[in-house]
Amino acid sequence: MESTPFIPANPSVEDCWRGVVLYGRNTASYKFALATALLELNPKSGQLVKLEDLAPAFARHIARHLLDSPKQITTRDGKFIQACLSYNHDQDLNKLVDVTVGHGFANVIDAFHVVGASPVMHSFYQDERKSNNGIRITDEFSLSLHVVNLVGNQNQKMQMKSAEQITATQHHEPATQSPKISSRTQPQKSHTQQ
Repeated sequence: MESTPFIPANPSVEDCWRGVVLYGRNTASYKFALATALLELNPKSGQLVKLEDLAPAFARHIARHLLDSPKQITTRDGKFIQACLSYNHDQDLNKLVDVTVGHGFANVIDAFHVVGASPVMHSFYQDERKSNNGIRITDEFSLSLHVVNLVGNQNQKMQMKSAEQITATQHHEPATQSPKISSRTQPQKSHTQQ
C-alpha cells in the first residue's frame, strides 16, 4: 500500500491553510480566532481589512474561548486577555475593540503564517499595519475559500451553539433558546452562506 504524505513537498494553497491551522505557532498567537474571523468577514483578494474591522470578530472568538479555557499563556495576562475577560462580564464591545486594535494583534499577524521555523509557501494576507493599519488579503486566501468554507459552515454551526450556551449562562436560561446578541456582535454571513 502506497502512503501519501500529509503535507506534500510542494504544498497547495489548501495544504498551507491546513498547515497554519494545525501546525502553526501556538504561543499567544490566537491563530484559530484570526482564521475564523477572516472566514466570517470573507474579504476579497486585494481588499484591505482594517484592524478595527477585524477586531470585533477576532476578539469575540477569544472571549468565547476564555469562558471554557481561562488560562491562555504561561505569563501574566496582558491588556488584551483582560479586556476579553471583562467583555465576558460587561459585554462592552466598544471597549473590547479599542483594546484589541491596540494590543490584540501584536503577535498573531506576524506568527500566523509560520509553521515550524519558517513561513508557509502561500500567504493569505500581507501585513500593512504600519502603512494602513490593517492587512491586505491575497489571492491565496480567496482561492482557499472554496475548501475552507466547508469547514467554516461546520464551525458556524458550532459557534451558534456556543453563543446559545454563553447567552444561557449569562441569563440563566436553557441553552435551547435563541441568543440575545446585538447586531454589532453577530457574525457576518459570507456570500456562500446566503
